[in-house]
Amino acid sequence: MNPGVISVLVATMFVVLIATGWRREMVGRVPASVTLLFVFGWFILHPYSWHWNGIAVNGSYIMALLCAIIAWMLIGDGGDRLHTLSVAFLIAAIYVFFAQLYRTSPILILYSQTTDLALIAAAAAVVFCRRPMEQWTVLTIGLWLGDALLGQLWGSTSEPQLGHAALYDLWWFAFAIARLVSVVVTRIVIRVKNESID
Repeated sequence: MNPGVISVLVATMFVVLIATGWRREMVGRVPASVTLLFVFGWFILHPYSWHWNGIAVNGSYIMALLCAIIAWMLIGDGGDRLHTLSVAFLIAAIYVFFAQLYRTSPILILYSQTTDLALIAAAAAVVFCRRPMEQWTVLTIGLWLGDALLGQLWGSTSEPQLGHAALYDLWWFAFAIARLVSVVVTRIVIRVKNESID
């Protein structure tokens, strides 16, 4: 599958879920209008890149990073922010480690590199963060930072690119997996509690 297809499919599915009443499960207390504005902004800015000091920066990359920084500043108190930032750094380190491992030993890839990395990043986000905006923030900052580190580590003869289709596939897929697992686990816990009360 071509890079960029997964992100478009998941983002479209995300819009449909928000529009059909799954907003609280997907993004928590964030208003539907803000969420839809973000997704449509991502679609609009995705084809555009700006060149600055020899680095190409995609418009969606800038918008998502700014939104993640704002979301991070709105998260609870200083302890919550520090926790979120440390989880984001952990996800970045995990992403760099597995991407490098898969590059040197492709035989270790179970399904596809994007799927494997998305599952690993989503697992870290679900284990360490429960609220949707915290999960989105740690995945955004962690994967963005990890991708920038990989760009520096691997180097390139062409112009470095911050924000690209393969990264967006990984990012949208990881967030969808994190939310799906969180919703399923929450529903199971609620059901078990209700059955134990009866």
